[in-house]
Amino acid sequence: MITSLVTGANGFIGSHLVNFLIARGDKVIEITSPRCKPKCASSGETTLRFKNESNTRIQIPVDILDEAKIKSVISEYKPDEIYHLAGQSSPTVSWERPAHTMRVNYEGSINVLNGVLDAKLNPAIVLAGSSSIYAQDKHSLLITENSECSPSSPYGISKLAVDHLAHNYHKAFNLKVFSARPFYLIGTMKLGDVCSDWARNIVDIENGVAKVISIGEISGVIRDFLSIEEGIRGLARIATHGKPGESYNICSGIGVLLDDVLSILINASPIEIPIYFDESKRRPIEELVKVGDNSKLKGIGWNPIINIEQSLNEILDYWRSRSLGFQSNDAAKKEEND
Repeated sequence: MITSLVTGANGFIGSHLVNFLIARGDKVIEITSPRCKPKCASSGETTLRFKNESNTRIQIPVDILDEAKIKSVISEYKPDEIYHLAGQSSPTVSWERPAHTMRVNYEGSINVLNGVLDAKLNPAIVLAGSSSIYAQDKHSLLITENSECSPSSPYGISKLAVDHLAHNYHKAFNLKVFSARPFYLIGTMKLGDVCSDWARNIVDIENGVAKVISIGEISGVIRDFLSIEEGIRGLARIATHGKPGESYNICSGIGVLLDDVLSILINASPIEIPIYFDESKRRPIEELVKVGDNSKLKGIGWNPIINIEQSLNEILDYWRSRSLGFQSNDAAKKEEND
């Protein structure tokens, strides 16, 4: 049985990855934020380890900045694979808390890597990078792993630093480290991204809770969206078939206009959806086009099969089943990062 350790296991990507690994038959060690109650723990059990009956799923609340505890967990469970997903994941929040973002993302990654070194292990380690490290596409070309890196937010800068860590620790210590560079992963349970926010807003309109869908300036904005299920398969493929020290884009390779995303969601609703343009939703630096090249990931046996329409409809159905009121952007970001 493979023992896999997942940091940030209570986050959007982490929770989907844990489900995938358990279905695959792994023993999964989940590192969760101590600020969040473990998903399977009993009431009040926020600082204790949780084990399921078969002892194949263990949840441990640990601050990723707690170097001693991170090292202790790695030494105790001796994972065969590590997926380091914990971190501050919002570009918007990174403008508000740039130093915190750098510390959590960079220092947290060092704690994981040094924990492996101290335990004298050599598992496959996938560090979560981001497409935010890349410069804006100015020539309508697909972004490859060798494209120019010029982050447009403190978050992107922190992820570029993590990307360099992967290369350096492989060269210096011969660790099996890989850098995964996800583009725009979308799916159920995500908060604070454009697809989920719009879907939730539409469901609120359908339920009579809201009257309009609020959007920013989206004209000409093109993104590379990929379903979370495909993204998880990509992460697992990198761990098992990737080349240590290398970086891999996780993306669809297809650019989609945000106008088209909005149209798909609106057309999937049985009622009329009024639109309100909110000027306050502009970012400090807006990137018009960002589409990735997934050739390198395909080269190790990965191929996406889920299209954007299917993913968007699944997101809509998820929020309809939840029947939740639409949260403010600030509340959504807080919940996503906890």
